[in-house]
Amino acid sequence: MNSIASDAAASSVEGPLSGRRVIVTRAPHQSKALRRALEAKGAEVLELPTIRIVPEEDLGPLRALLTSLEAFSATIFGSQNAVDYVVDEAIKLGVSTAAPVVCVGEKTAARLRDRLVAAPVFRGSIERPEDDAFRGEGVVSVLARRFGPLAGHRFFWPRAREGREAIGDALVAAGAQVDAVAVYRLVAADPLSPPIDPRLLAADAVLFLSGETLRCFFEVLPEVEARRLLARSAMGVIGPVAADKARALGIRVDVMPAVATGEALVDALAAFFRRDPRPDPTPVDGV
Repeated sequence: MNSIASDAAASSVEGPLSGRRVIVTRAPHQSKALRRALEAKGAEVLELPTIRIVPEEDLGPLRALLTSLEAFSATIFGSQNAVDYVVDEAIKLGVSTAAPVVCVGEKTAARLRDRLVAAPVFRGSIERPEDDAFRGEGVVSVLARRFGPLAGHRFFWPRAREGREAIGDALVAAGAQVDAVAVYRLVAADPLSPPIDPRLLAADAVLFLSGETLRCFFEVLPEVEARRLLARSAMGVIGPVAADKARALGIRVDVMPAVATGEALVDALAAFFRRDPRPDPTPVDGV
């Protein structure tokens, strides 16, 4: 069964988040920088991963597209996970391309650069939408600046099975051909076993870095407890897509940074508590 990180401890650093308990819902191996940023501002971090990332059972469609990688005008990566699965398979197949890459988000671009140090699978330029908006229009804008009209161009888009269609829809609307392939799946983490750790119920904030982490939050926690927690704590999301998911679920959004990065989310959370210095939560079971 799922459980929150057992080594959570109050930060010894004095800062704008001192005394605040903050729940991070991303997988621990992907949230190290976020945790460091929170602790640097004095927060106590509780890790409650709500999703598991698993590869597609059949990667044959991905391998088939990779064998014709040079036929694409560009590759589009929407996540660090897509980068890892594609680069791993490209290395196995011994394929590469000089075509450009568009990465949605700074972290995605950084992950690709890291992977290409040892395996230069993608030798072309790495670009990303200027506003880091997690929407298809930003990707179309980058590609249109590079190629002009997109009609007749073919783009490779490896993605999560549960991912949004915005990028593909926007490219098709612009006249492009899009070869989308699911390379991994997002599944809910195991539900928490009762009793629920009282530290969760005493959290001051919950942070979501994607709409899927929010959706799966309600599978990891009983819905009554999940909604009660989100109602009493500050609710932070990394960008507009997660915010849209929250509103669709009837959940208010308290914090959303102007730039979609974990560091900006932490800064926005600190600014929120400066504007709205809520009293410390009532201790739960002595916590």
